[in-house]
Amino acid sequence: MTIETQIDTCLHAAAAVTALAGARIYALQAPPQTPAPYIIWQVVDGAPEPTHDDGAGLVTATVQVNCFALGYDEAADLAAAALAALLAGDIGQGVTLQRAPRDSHETLIGLYRRDFDIAVGHAFPL
Repeated sequence: MTIETQIDTCLHAAAAVTALAGARIYALQAPPQTPAPYIIWQVVDGAPEPTHDDGAGLVTATVQVNCFALGYDEAADLAAAALAALLAGDIGQGVTLQRAPRDSHETLIGLYRRDFDIAVGHAFPL
């Protein structure tokens, strides 16, 4: 299972996340006219660290999670649920918070947004 599949599965399986966002969890972008609240996540960076033992290496990927909602508190609650799910999930070689949450308001779409970055270690074939 790819690291992307693991992240998506973890978010969709978390009761606290789906209680707030339902199944509105997307990689890269949400479909047009998606009602809030929802989550968009994406892998934004990765640094390979090859090993010499088995032809496989380790990548530490940076994953950005963007939580959108109609209100500030709702966006914060959704981000907290998503972060808790990812930190507790069985993903790759483990998950750590890499960058603290950031808040913004998306004026064009009228939504509040809270983002955070996690680091996820996972194997990759060379």
